[in-house]
Amino acid sequence: MKLTLDATQYANVDILPTMSLKEAADLLGQMFGGLQFERDQGYYEEYPAYVADDEQADALLSLLGIPDPKYEIRTNPSPNYLLMVEPMKHVDATFEHDISEQIAAMINADGRLKAHVPSKA
Repeated sequence: MKLTLDATQYANVDILPTMSLKEAADLLGQMFGGLQFERDQGYYEEYPAYVADDEQADALLSLLGIPDPKYEIRTNPSPNYLLMVEPMKHVDATFEHDISEQIAAMINADGRLKAHVPSKA
């Protein structure tokens, strides 16, 4: 499956951690047309993370793992990995159209990972 984003689209999708973060990143890379997820070395410092940029789709994909409890900053921590999809050109991005349901459906249709849209509460 290939992604194509415009500057108004974004997604946040929970991935059940049924394997290591690296294994999940590798599978997502395969699912999204052969993207190479690389270990992030600083942008998400409190979260283990893998990132991939798909220049054809103008998309940045970030898969965040579960942080060490001493670095957890959320009030209600999630036990899941989080896939964030956003346009690479942040300057013009308006993030008006949430395509999280579509991305979760694409991942679930593949069957190798389980995904759902996190609750907004």
